[in-house]
Amino acid sequence: MAFPDDPLGVRVELLLDGGAVDITGDVLTSSPLTITRGRRDEGARVDAGSCTLLLRNPGGRYSPRNPLSDLYGRIGRNTPVRVSVQPGGPGTPRLVRFVGEAVAWPPSWSTQYDVTVSLQLAGILRRLGQGAPALKSAMAREFANPARRDIAAYWPLEDGPTATQFASALPGGPPMRISTPGVTAAGYSGYAASGPVPLLGTGALTAAMPRYTTTGQIAARAVVHFPSQLPDAPVTVFGLMGTGSAAQWFVRYLPTGGIQLVARASGSTELLASDPLFPAGGLPGQTVTLGIDLTGTSAPMAWRFYLIREADIDLYNLTPTWERSGILASRTPGRITHVTVGRGGEDAGDTAVGHVAVATSTDAYALTLGAMIGWAGEGATNRLSRLAREEAVPLVVNGRTGATPTALGGQTADTLLALAQTAADADGGILYEQREAVGLAYRSRASLYTQAPRLALTYGRDVAAPFEPADDDQALTNDVTVSRTGGTSARAVRESGPLSVLPPPAGVGRYASDQTLNLARDEQCQPWAEWTVHRATWDAPRYPAVAVAVHEVPHLAATVAAVDVGDRATVDGAPLWTAPGRVELLVEGYAETLGDRTWDVEFMCSPGGPWQVATVDDPDTRAAAEGSSLLLAVSEAAPALTVAGPPWSETDTPVRLALGAEEVTATAIRGPADVFARTVAGGWGTATTGQAWTVAGGAASSYSVASGAGRIAMAVTGTHRTQLGNLLAADPEVIATLTPNPAALTGAAYTVGPLLRQITTGTYYHVRLIHFADNRIGLWASAVTPATGQYDIPGASAYVGTHAPGRAWRIRARLTGSRIQARMWPAGTREPSVWHIDGTDTAITGAGSIGVRAYYSAGATGPTVGVSDFQVITPQVFTVERGAGGLALPHPAGTAVQLARLPYAAL
Repeated sequence: MAFPDDPLGVRVELLLDGGAVDITGDVLTSSPLTITRGRRDEGARVDAGSCTLLLRNPGGRYSPRNPLSDLYGRIGRNTPVRVSVQPGGPGTPRLVRFVGEAVAWPPSWSTQYDVTVSLQLAGILRRLGQGAPALKSAMAREFANPARRDIAAYWPLEDGPTATQFASALPGGPPMRISTPGVTAAGYSGYAASGPVPLLGTGALTAAMPRYTTTGQIAARAVVHFPSQLPDAPVTVFGLMGTGSAAQWFVRYLPTGGIQLVARASGSTELLASDPLFPAGGLPGQTVTLGIDLTGTSAPMAWRFYLIREADIDLYNLTPTWERSGILASRTPGRITHVTVGRGGEDAGDTAVGHVAVATSTDAYALTLGAMIGWAGEGATNRLSRLAREEAVPLVVNGRTGATPTALGGQTADTLLALAQTAADADGGILYEQREAVGLAYRSRASLYTQAPRLALTYGRDVAAPFEPADDDQALTNDVTVSRTGGTSARAVRESGPLSVLPPPAGVGRYASDQTLNLARDEQCQPWAEWTVHRATWDAPRYPAVAVAVHEVPHLAATVAAVDVGDRATVDGAPLWTAPGRVELLVEGYAETLGDRTWDVEFMCSPGGPWQVATVDDPDTRAAAEGSSLLLAVSEAAPALTVAGPPWSETDTPVRLALGAEEVTATAIRGPADVFARTVAGGWGTATTGQAWTVAGGAASSYSVASGAGRIAMAVTGTHRTQLGNLLAADPEVIATLTPNPAALTGAAYTVGPLLRQITTGTYYHVRLIHFADNRIGLWASAVTPATGQYDIPGASAYVGTHAPGRAWRIRARLTGSRIQARMWPAGTREPSVWHIDGTDTAITGAGSIGVRAYYSAGATGPTVGVSDFQVITPQVFTVERGAGGLALPHPAGTAVQLARLPYAAL
C-alpha cells in the first residue's frame, strides 16, 4: 500500500559520525512537523529554512549536557538533522524534505514523566548570518590563504588610521612596526582590491622575518601607489635585509620617473644598480606590484626585478610585465632577517605601500591576478563558487549550459553572505539553501529562463483552496534606474500599456525605483534596467501562494517533492473570474506540514510569465508572423481558423496562440493547397485541403483533373477563370507549377497564371505566363477593371526564357497592398532570389478571391494548359484545439492572431 492508505513514513534522523541515528520513535506526532524553505511575498532575500519538532525526553536522552545519555558528547548546537518521507510505502525511495542544524534543544516538563525537548532546526543561512565578521580584502584573503604554503611572511598593512604597528596576516607572524615617524596609517584607499594602506611620508616601517626553511629561492612582493608628483630625490620603496654577502636589496624610485633595484653588501658597498624600468605611460599616478626574486644558495646568485601595473591586468591575462634580471658573481643573499618599507630621512610624500609578502618559492604568487584587481570581471557563479570554496561552505550551483556569465565588479571586504548576495543580486538569481544537505545553493538567472514546468497543476483537481490572486501593485515598478557600483547609471521607463507611467486610465502613474548593482561595466546597466521594468510591469495577477493537499492527490507526491526554489509551476483551468488561460508561476519557496496521513504543501510564488523568454532550446520559442489576423469570422466551436497576413511556419506545431482573451493551440498550419491527386471531368472538384474549385469563366467542360494536374482546354477563345474556396484575401501569396501546351506554338500567344484579389468577375489582378508565337516565355502582371478593361501594370513585365516541349514552370506571385511581385523559373531548378517583376498599382483594393486564369484569342481550337502543385502561402488555415481554461469565444474577421507567449529577449 502507499500513502495515504498507509502512513506518510516521516523519518527524523540525527546525522552523527558519518552515520544516521533514527529518532522518529521519539517524535511526538500530536504537534505537526512544519518545514519552511525559501522566501515568501517576493522578498529580496531568502530566509533561513526552519523546522521545529517535539521530542519525548523523559530520560534526558536529548539533553546535550546529560552525561547519562547515549548521545552525550555527540549532540548539541548545530547537530545536523534530516527529515524525510516515504509516500510510496516500504521499499520505495525516501524523499528528503529538510536537512538543517539544531540551533536549540530547550527542555520542558510538567512532571518527571512528561519531559519534552522542542528541537529547533535551521538552515545554514542562520549560522552564516549570525555575528559573522567581514572578510578581508581580496588581496589579503588571497595572500594569506593557507593553501599558499610557500608564503613565509605577509603584512597587508590594512590596519586602522591610529595603528602604530601593522599585524601579520599569518598565524604567529611578527608585526611590522613604524621604525621612523612620518607614516600615515590607512592614508590611501584608492586600491580597489585592498583596504586602506599607509602613506610613507618621511617615515619607515620594519619587521623581523619569521623563521622559515631555506629553499634557495626568495620572492618578495609589495603593492605601491605612486603619487602624481615625481620625487625630488631617490626614494626607497621597500627592501630586504639578509645575512649573505649581498645582504641588502632595495627598490628605489627615481626623480626621472623610473624605478630600479639596488643591491649592497653588508656595509655600504653598492653591488648592483639595475637599469631603471620605465613602463609606458610612466609611474606617476599608477598602482603597481613590485617584485624581487633571488635564486641560489651559493655563489653565483640570480636576481630578477619586475613590475606589474594594475591597469594592465584583467582577470585571466597579464600584459605586459616590465622586468630586469641578471647574475651576481661570488655573492649570496643568505637568510632574510628583516623587511623594510620606506627609509627614514627620505621624503616619499604620498607614496602608498601595502601587501608586503616574502615567499620561499618564485612560484608562490601563481594565479593571483584575480585577487590583484579584486576579481573584477569575474562571473557571478564563479565568484560564488570561489567564495564558498575559500570559506569551506558547501555550495551547489544550478546554472544554464552555454549562458553568458554576468561579469561582476571588484570584490569588497564584507561578510561571506553579503558578498554572496551582492553577486546574486548583480546576476539576478536566487541564493538559497540546499534541501538534502547543510549547505548553500544558487539558481542563476539564466537557469530561471523558460524552464519546462516542474509542477503542472489543474485548478479544481490538484489545487487546494484558497487559490486567490493578489491583483495589486506590490511589485510594480515602471520607472527604474540601475547604477553600477562606482560607475554610471541607466534608466528604463514603461511608456505605454496598462502598467505604464501614463496617468490612469491609460496607465497607472509613475512607480519609480533605483538599485545599485556590483556590475563590471557601465554598459550592463541599461539592459538590467529594461529587464527590471519587464518583470515589474508584467500585467497578470500575482498568486503569492498555491497550495496542494498531497494526501488528496497522492499521484503527485513525487512530483511535488521534486519542486525546489526557482522551479517553474503552472496552473491550468483557472476560473474565469480571475483571468483566463494558464497561470505561470516561479516557485520562491514553500511551507509544508507533515502528518501521519496528511501532507500539505503551500508553494510561495511570484509571477512566472516574465521568465518565459526566447531561448534556442525552448519548444515554445518561435518567431511570430507579426500582423496576422482572422480572414473569416469564427464561432466559439469552429475547429479551424483562416488567417491572413505573413505566413507562419507550417512545420512548427503545435503552437499556443491568443485570439483576444482566448487561448487556442494550433495543431496544424497549412495554406490551402492542391496536388490534384484525383480524376475529375467538368471542373476541378475539391482541393487536397478541402476547398472547392468554382468555375468563374469559360465552360465547365473545359476543366478537368487527371495525372496530378488540373487542366484547362481552351476550345474556345476568351477568358477562363476558376477560384479556390471562400478565400477573400487582400494580400495573398501563391505558388504553383504551370505546364504550357506540350507542343511548340504555331498560332497566337496564350496565357495562364494565378488570379489574385478578384473582387468581381470584372475586377481582379492576375499574373500570367505568356507563351508567345516565337516561343519566348514572358511574365506579366495585369489589372482588370470595368472602367479600363485589362491593362498591364507599368514595370511589371519580363521575358524569362524559351519554351521547350514538355517544360514546366514554377511561378510565385505576391500582392502586398498596392505592390505586385512575381518570379518564374523552370520546375526542378532552384528558385531565384530576385523578383522578375515588381510593380505598383492602386486601382483594386480590399479582399478578393484566389484562383487561376487562362486566356486564348486566336481561334476555335486552342491550347491545353496544366496547373499542378498549387499552394496558397497566405492566407493559411490553422487547425486548432479550443476551450483552454474553459474559455471559447466567437471572433469577428480582423481579430489579431498572435503567440500566446510573445518572445522576449532575455537579459
